[in-house]
Amino acid sequence: MMIVIGSLVILLLPLVIAFVITLYCWRQGWSARIVLILCAALISLHTHAHYFPSTPLKERYANIMLKNQPAE
Repeated sequence: MMIVIGSLVILLLPLVIAFVITLYCWRQGWSARIVLILCAALISLHTHAHYFPSTPLKERYANIMLKNQPAE
């Protein structure tokens, strides 16, 4: 039961915090809305760059194939 509660906290707490921050910024006016949208865009760009690094497709495919070869 503790694992389920811990998992729910890990999954839902960031969503609740993001909702509260978004609601607060949205009520502050246009400048806070622009800052909120800029921060969300920068976080998205950083996340995309982290998950999809700019290595050539051939090189990434070769690395994946090397990792998946059976041991001889």
